Amino acid sequence: MKKHSFIVEITIFLLIFLFFALPPLFYPLNNELSLFFSWTFPWQNMILCLFAGFIYFYYNEASFSFSKLLPLPFTLGLLFFFSLIFKAFEFIFLKNESGLNVDLPQNFTAWLFCILGFIFSAFYEEVLYRFYLCESIIKFIETKASEKTLNFKRNIGLFFEIVIALLFAFSHLYLGWLSVVNAFAAHIILRITYKKSGAIWAGFIAHFIYNIISLILL
Repeated sequence: MKKHSFIVEITIFLLIFLFFALPPLFYPLNNELSLFFSWTFPWQNMILCLFAGFIYFYYNEASFSFSKLLPLPFTLGLLFFFSLIFKAFEFIFLKNESGLNVDLPQNFTAWLFCILGFIFSAFYEEVLYRFYLCESIIKFIETKASEKTLNFKRNIGLFFEIVIALLFAFSHLYLGWLSVVNAFAAHIILRITYKKSGAIWAGFIAHFIYNIISLILL
């Protein structure tokens, strides 16, 4: 990540956290609001995606290579594996009472807008939760911690990794509590994919494919 003054980086981080990471925590719960997707052009998702693109390409100095896509099959497999486990639990114990009502796209244009929306949102979420928030905190810790506090640095880093995972998980609370658990597991999988590959691309593609197939099978 590029280096700026500590005060500037903290300010940018807090602004992004306040205006982009916190608002999803306050979406209405699905038992208070039936969700219908109109599948119009996803302007909001596109703007968020452009913002995320600027953040990623500004702070990430690694170049793209196809080798960074190698974790893709493993990542996608794990996402569906845990999703099926949680779905089975919901079906057996909760009687599939999610209360979620989703209308599938009904024509080519609606499907196109749907796919674009999922592309934009998957890229945005990978940049925000798997890259920027986690890597910024790690950078702050490494900047201020000395070699004598190595164990403390690792522990505090793990603590914030869990906090970001919970932040991502609870941003899905509007879909129900089982979605929170599923999102927590998904974050861990996608974050490991990022750490192993050093880029968001495998996680981004897996995230997008997972969302599309989950919508069809929902």
